[in-house]
Amino acid sequence: MATKEELERAAIAMCRKLTAIGRHEDFGAVFSSAAIHGVKYGGPNYTEELERLMALIPEEIAKEIREKPEAEWRTL
Repeated sequence: MATKEELERAAIAMCRKLTAIGRHEDFGAVFSSAAIHGVKYGGPNYTEELERLMALIPEEIAKEIREKPEAEWRTL
């Protein structure tokens, strides 16, 4: 069984990774490229789940993830 600290670190890592993916220009380009070819993504997304997880991690870390570029995130 994971400790509370291990779960928190995993949650922070997941929040960081999903935020970084969502901000990456290549990720956005996939949807633009699909639209050019007449395809619109209508599948699931992780927005609500990410926000719920962000609400569970320490506020100062969540704020850092939301407001700063990835290169400025502190090492845990």
